[in-house]
Amino acid sequence: MKFFKSFILCCSFAIIFTMFGGEVRSQSQVVGSDLPDYKNWEQTADKIEQIIVAEEVPSKDLDALRETLSEWRTLFSIGKELNSQRIIRINNQLSALGTKSEGTEDASLEISERRRVLNEQLNLSMIPVIRATEAFVRSNGLIVEVDEILRSRQTNQILKLGPSPLNIGSWGSPVTEALSIVKTISAEVSRSFSDNASRAKIWDKFPATIAFAIIGIFIIYAASGWISKVNTSFGPYLSERPALGRLTELLFSIIKVVISIGGFYLLKSALDSSQLLGNMGQQVVGMIFCIIIAVYLAGWLGERLFNINYNNETSLTYLNEDKVGFAILSSYILGFLYGLEFFVNNLGGSGYFTDTSVAILSFIIISISGIILFRLISSISSQLLSERIKDSGLEQSTVALCVLVLRLGFLVCFVSPILSLIGYSYAGTVILFSTLLTFGLAGLVLIGQRTLRDIFSTLIGETEAVKGLVPTLLGLGAIIAAVPFLALIWGARVSDLGEIWSLISNGFQMGESRITPSDLIKFIIIFVIGYLLTRAIQNTLKSQVLPKTKLDAGGQNAVVDGVGYLGIFLAAVIAISTAGIDLSSLAIVAGALSVGIGFGLQTIVSNFVSGIILLIERPITQGDWIEVNGTMGVVKDISVRATVIQTFDRKDVIVPNSDLISGAVTNWTKGNLTGRIILSVGVAYGTDTQKVTRILEEVALEHPMVSDKNPPSVYFLNFGGDALEFEIRIVLQDVNFSLSVKSEINHRIAERFAEEGIEIPFAQRDIWLRNPEALTGDNPDPVLEKKVDAPKITKIKKRKVDLPDTDADGAGE
Repeated sequence: MKFFKSFILCCSFAIIFTMFGGEVRSQSQVVGSDLPDYKNWEQTADKIEQIIVAEEVPSKDLDALRETLSEWRTLFSIGKELNSQRIIRINNQLSALGTKSEGTEDASLEISERRRVLNEQLNLSMIPVIRATEAFVRSNGLIVEVDEILRSRQTNQILKLGPSPLNIGSWGSPVTEALSIVKTISAEVSRSFSDNASRAKIWDKFPATIAFAIIGIFIIYAASGWISKVNTSFGPYLSERPALGRLTELLFSIIKVVISIGGFYLLKSALDSSQLLGNMGQQVVGMIFCIIIAVYLAGWLGERLFNINYNNETSLTYLNEDKVGFAILSSYILGFLYGLEFFVNNLGGSGYFTDTSVAILSFIIISISGIILFRLISSISSQLLSERIKDSGLEQSTVALCVLVLRLGFLVCFVSPILSLIGYSYAGTVILFSTLLTFGLAGLVLIGQRTLRDIFSTLIGETEAVKGLVPTLLGLGAIIAAVPFLALIWGARVSDLGEIWSLISNGFQMGESRITPSDLIKFIIIFVIGYLLTRAIQNTLKSQVLPKTKLDAGGQNAVVDGVGYLGIFLAAVIAISTAGIDLSSLAIVAGALSVGIGFGLQTIVSNFVSGIILLIERPITQGDWIEVNGTMGVVKDISVRATVIQTFDRKDVIVPNSDLISGAVTNWTKGNLTGRIILSVGVAYGTDTQKVTRILEEVALEHPMVSDKNPPSVYFLNFGGDALEFEIRIVLQDVNFSLSVKSEINHRIAERFAEEGIEIPFAQRDIWLRNPEALTGDNPDPVLEKKVDAPKITKIKKRKVDLPDTDADGAGE
């Protein structure tokens, strides 16, 4: 039974392989002169090949052989890098001498002799590399063979048909064998007191036994309660910081579990040191201790997931108060059943239980576990499908995925007991308890995500922790970190994960250089540092340096953007060079790709180049009032691809930069804010035109926005069909106020004309009603027929209004 071992290995997997990867990486950097002992390797490889051929080799021995092969392969992997710098140097020297064509001689005997010497040195340097490469291939091949044998055995064990619990007559065998185990342990205890020497050993160890027992009991009953009181005492101080309070509760809960398990370990040590138990007794005590560990860990996980003190209504594991107690109790029971299954399979593997007894006991454990897990999944599923989840703001896709996984759990609860009943006891055990461990791992991930969020919230702030991106990335990292543990749960061996880690550590080939994870990490760190420095320089320029210069706002933004692009480019170049990534071999490929990209993305490239030109030449700057392609507004932002123009009705129009460079652009505020507006005014025939001109000039000069350097001009333009037409041309100090200035001047003109008795003409229209009786339909109005003897002429007056310049183009339209 490998479940419990996998569970324990999960806890140390990350540390083990981090150290392993670091060790391999550090060794690969050292080029030593000592070669592997190839004679010893040949003997070891020959023996391993003979062992592999034998079919009766236990899997435990094969695991040990694989570990030995893995150590040899690591040595050979380092050996392949021997003399690498020397080989590169010699090849460069040979290249410097030039290539020698067939049938030709060197220019001098000296060059020929030098080439011969370098070739001999190259051959001598390549010998250990070739030897290590051949040995590496052989060791790797043997590892593959061992892995295939182990995987084949694991598959055969799952598919093996064993005794069926349907044979009712065999149900008494587990009880008989259990009583036999009890009698064996009793006999071991009796033999401990059978002679004086044994009793003397017991009395010698008695003080240590009593000490371990007393301390263990004290820790289990007293220390755990004391920790709970200490945790409660911190409550008032942490009430205002809920995230820190949750972290404190989590820490104390872990300490409580660890101390309690430590207390039971002391009790186990007391029994071991008492010399009362033999091999079987010590093995049974060890299995009982494993059951206790499983119970405590499962109970802790259930309390952290389902307890309302650690939950809220937006959590996936939130349950109603009437179901919380059952969920936590189910966690404890499932932990006990998991440990009990481990206990039964371990004793069965040791020969204390027969296959029939193991099948019967496993069926009972699997059936009870399936029923409890089914009820627990039902409680969680009902909550996920309730209206509370729909109104909680959780992503419905996440909820749907959780419901799907839980429904698969329903299927497992039915399938596993059926498989065990048929005779596939090991398959049923694997499916059910692997599913149970998967749910437990998912719970640990949820707790880890909450913990990371609380840590970030404590450091940054409650609001930032909820809205920030960092907690999301940390949660994603927790999910990725759980993937190796999930593989272990579902049958992967530690060696399999080691192979994957070895492949990742070796990296991949790019050109003439090999990119390893450490190189990528180095690249990311250096690039991030360069990026942060660039942003710091940009902020300094924007807030402290550039405001003290004579550059306008557009020029300052252009300088800041240029520094940003240059800094990011330099950060990328420095990061690539420092990481040792050689991209020279990809120059031809990059050149070919650039041609294709140039044709396929010529519009984007054109906009990019146009954006750079805009930032350098600055024909328009941020805040300018421009008109392009019929769109008028204020420049809001200039990027390397497009420019954002905000129109006067507050709409953002995105204009490609190429249109601003290649097309005609009207800039109303380039260089200065002055601009001209034109107003048209009409008066009735017979009005004194000189008087009108004088009044219009006075009205224009009265306005404070009119430029003093360019006085307004009034022109008598036309004798119109309905009025004498005048035009006022005014230069404003700030053309952005053209609409308001037009409105105010029109109001003032109307007031002055009214004071001076000047009439503003308006057009007249006559409407002739030739047959008004037809408008009344079939029943004419008798009154209308009496009064209307002839067509009546009605005059409707329509006033001509001088409208303001509503489109703000200054044309007076």
